[in-house]
Amino acid sequence: MRLKKILLVLWSVLSVLIPLRQGLAQTIVNPDISFIGDMRLTGLHYAPPAVGENKMLFDFHELEITAGSHLNPYVRADVTLGITQSGIDIEEAYAALLRGFPLNLLIKAGQYRVDFGELNTQHTHQWPWVERPLIFKRFFGEEGLDAVGVNISSLVSLGDNALTLSGNVFTGGSY
Repeated sequence: MRLKKILLVLWSVLSVLIPLRQGLAQTIVNPDISFIGDMRLTGLHYAPPAVGENKMLFDFHELEITAGSHLNPYVRADVTLGITQSGIDIEEAYAALLRGFPLNLLIKAGQYRVDFGELNTQHTHQWPWVERPLIFKRFFGEEGLDAVGVNISSLVSLGDNALTLSGNVFTGGSY
């Protein structure tokens, strides 16, 4: 039953992301799809030998399914689903307007990880450590600050360097 739900959600995502084939390039028709597993192996050692020897525990933490594609030269859509033992979550689902605006503006709308700091935009499998830092959990919760809203950002050139200016309008979140 769970596999049927996963396949139904994946099929729904792909049917939204894959545009019509009429006159579009091959790279547009095929979305980028990835499956990222987060499994952990933990070793336990009990002090009294009578209780037991060293034990290894295998923990399935999460499976992320990400699908994304350019819908046309101006718009890209991305969806990230998180599958855990408790069910399926939509971690991110947004469309980004990439071109056509003055001042190098980029507009992103949907459910996404708010670009507050470097750590909040990353998923857990991208970190060089296992758990989110305690101060970050205190401010933004276990999963970080994600929200449904609109993000407007611009990349400003400063000679050899660049500066990203960003603003968000959102509701909800996990904080």
